[in-house]
Amino acid sequence: MRVAAQITSDERFDLLALGKAWKARALVEQHTQAPEAEVLIQQALEDVVRRSPWIRVRISYAAGDIALKQGDNVEALKHFTSAAEALEKYGGEGGGYQIKPRLGMALLGVDVAAAEREFEDLRDLRGIPVGNLYGIYGLALVAYKRGQRSRAETLVEEALQQLKKNATSNLLWRLFDDLYSKLKREAA
Repeated sequence: MRVAAQITSDERFDLLALGKAWKARALVEQHTQAPEAEVLIQQALEDVVRRSPWIRVRISYAAGDIALKQGDNVEALKHFTSAAEALEKYGGEGGGYQIKPRLGMALLGVDVAAAEREFEDLRDLRGIPVGNLYGIYGLALVAYKRGQRSRAETLVEEALQQLKKNATSNLLWRLFDDLYSKLKREAA
């Protein structure tokens, strides 16, 4: 936002909106349910239609991520659908490895079968290993939601083995580890 304040072109407004969206998301991620986060994301969304498609996608991602964090799958789905529409305007990114997990996570609370389709697409995505792992994570959540704990555990173990080959720590590692721990506690 400091950089945006120094710019005199119209790009300044794109950067300010993006800065507000990301700051709102950071506040929510820090478990700061401050009214400031809601004000910032609403300000970023107010004139999102006047932003470039790339900026609209990022603002919609942030708004959807916030809604998911707050447990509002319907609102999250609205924002992620908006992001998907903006992505189409410039040809998308990386075969959908960023939008599909978001759509899938939002759909888990609305339509499990549709969520499963998003995660299947991700798992089968060619050339983007992180997309494949998000697909497996989503499919594990689908199995868990359906009460198929054994299948969920198998999927988590498969993904953890893949992760161990390439990294020692990252967001996906933590997500899988949290789900695996939950599955093990419930089995005990």
